[in-house]
Amino acid sequence: MRPNKNSKKTISDETKVVLAVIVAIVLLELMIRNVAVFFSGNIKHIQSIPSITENLFTEEPEKTPILFIGNSLTYNGIDLPTFEHELNYLSQSNIKAAKITPDDTGIWEWYFIYRNHFYKNNRAPKILIVGFAWGLLNDQTKINPSRLAGFFCNFGDLPNLVKLGMTDNSKVAQFFIGSLSQSYVNREAIHKRTLALFIPYYRNVTQQLNEFSKNRKATKKNQQLHFKYQVLSQWMKLLKEQNVSVVFVSMPLVNPYVLDKKLAHIIKQAGMQLFDYRYLTGITPEMFLDSMHLNKQGSTILTKSLAQDISKLNL
Repeated sequence: MRPNKNSKKTISDETKVVLAVIVAIVLLELMIRNVAVFFSGNIKHIQSIPSITENLFTEEPEKTPILFIGNSLTYNGIDLPTFEHELNYLSQSNIKAAKITPDDTGIWEWYFIYRNHFYKNNRAPKILIVGFAWGLLNDQTKINPSRLAGFFCNFGDLPNLVKLGMTDNSKVAQFFIGSLSQSYVNREAIHKRTLALFIPYYRNVTQQLNEFSKNRKATKKNQQLHFKYQVLSQWMKLLKEQNVSVVFVSMPLVNPYVLDKKLAHIIKQAGMQLFDYRYLTGITPEMFLDSMHLNKQGSTILTKSLAQDISKLNL
């Protein structure tokens, strides 16, 4: 049988194609790592978490550090200058507050943010305030393995994740891919950003759909009544070890949601505080930018109420 004269050329061409694909992937990855921050203010905020942490403890170290952790509900709902002014006045104290509030996050992200940026670095705020809604503090909150790996965890956190319940092989695989590729981690942000450029009102419509989905899932979960709080319990252990005073705040929304009685019991048993602001006096539907996020007026009312309630605790 005669050898194919074009076999070497064919192999060479295939190799070139493979190399071209690899180079394209590498270039895309490098580009995403360098420009992802321009696609999303949320990514920029996440990347600033180390500096937020550093500034809370090193700038004006004579002041008492207070930390807010949550998502966009807390970002919009809390005005830091107002909170500092009110609490300093009411309690005759000298506090400094900071917010870490990445969008679309819940208990899984919040636990690892605190564990990796505070607990592991032997840093602890005097008071930790956690803003939440729906079932964002229970284990059934949707876990995004690639996002955890890309933004909030490292390889060393995988055993802890598995111990806390992330045992599905596909989720473990997503975690590994997310640890290696920012393109994979940011695929949703890039997708949404691109669609928003070409589709009018895309962000508003998707936000409303997400709100509807969350309410529907929360209602379904409330009917099941089988919530687990293993991640929250682990977080509480770290906080108790550091002697941190903790306040959980159920944030107000236009559409009411059910607050799990089991959660309230766990918080009380841990010696921590729960402020139920779902129906906070003075907050009206007109004070929301949408169905979830408070406007400036609503934020001022909530912030002042929170400062007043914290001042009464003598923490």
